[in-house]
Amino acid sequence: MTVYRGTVLDTPDSPFHGGGLRAEADAGIAVEAGVVVDRGPFARVRAARPEGEVVDLTGGVLLPGLVDTHVHFPQVRVIGGLGKPLLSWLDGRALPEEARMSDVDYAGVIATDFVDGLARAGTTTALVFGAHYAPAVDVLFERAAVAGLRVTAGLVVGDRNLRPELEVTPERAYADGRSLADRWHGKERLRYAVTPRFSLATTPGLLESCAALLGDVDGALFTSHVNENPAEVAAVAKLFPECAHYVDTYDRGPTPARPSAAASDKFVSQEEYFPVFDSNSRDLQQLEASVVNNITEFYTYMKATRDSLRKLADMPAQPAALDRPTAATGEPDAWHDAMLNVIYLVFLGYESARKAVNDLIEFQPARAERSIVSS
Repeated sequence: MTVYRGTVLDTPDSPFHGGGLRAEADAGIAVEAGVVVDRGPFARVRAARPEGEVVDLTGGVLLPGLVDTHVHFPQVRVIGGLGKPLLSWLDGRALPEEARMSDVDYAGVIATDFVDGLARAGTTTALVFGAHYAPAVDVLFERAAVAGLRVTAGLVVGDRNLRPELEVTPERAYADGRSLADRWHGKERLRYAVTPRFSLATTPGLLESCAALLGDVDGALFTSHVNENPAEVAAVAKLFPECAHYVDTYDRGPTPARPSAAASDKFVSQEEYFPVFDSNSRDLQQLEASVVNNITEFYTYMKATRDSLRKLADMPAQPAALDRPTAATGEPDAWHDAMLNVIYLVFLGYESARKAVNDLIEFQPARAERSIVSS
């Protein structure tokens, strides 16, 4: 039994349903066998467990592990390689790097960097877009298990509109995916996710194979992409003329493979309308501008937060406030100054996310038009 003492910030209730930030300056968190069993004022938590070891983190801040709902493990080395529209970026930046995952030794280096990066940034749970090669996904699961992270990932599959070496047959996709799921799904804190890259890269036959795998692996998840870019959306509409919405392209076989966790930028509303470019191209331009602005703002704050956390991790811990040499002057030392920066950046990031949710979830073209004109 271990009791951690320090300032604790958390959100026990969803902020999207009225919950707010909970802060306690002198809190205790009791952990037994890796599970949090109590949280409250330190005096009470400690009194209930007088035999427990106390880890005193007074002067620091304890936060719950962060959750990343969509991150690509093979793209670690192309972070920041921007400047192109989605499909051109995939061809010129992302997919050549992902093809390097065929070398399992190289994949191991990337997996180590990726998992270490998650842990150093405080991300303890992640839905990870895996690799197109089963051995590379194996390595990812191995590293995540050793680190103790809760990772959900799977083999990424596609059979058209990709580099030839990344494409796979429906039969091979099922066999390799089932083998990975049998080895890793439910082991430690790991789960398997059936992962077609996106509908532009998958034929109906491969999507049916994905649906079959999803149905055969109890508790498996499904993740993919939807509506990332106007050119992509238009291409998918031509490939699947029988579908009313982008999400409908994933409904295949006896087990409909509707994405349980799909990365999406737009067009996912209560209406789920499939954009018809001849009639609403102006609306799409307004929506795309809003999406780019909001995502860029949020990404910038989160990247700055990550960089600040890395800087903080490399600094020696400082004593409690009253014991610091700078206490008499009232000036923060370097460590506490860096911590203040992290907290402020997290606040700005969450504020930008709140603004994005307000701006994008219920997009109204007329309101956007008025905003653009007035500015």
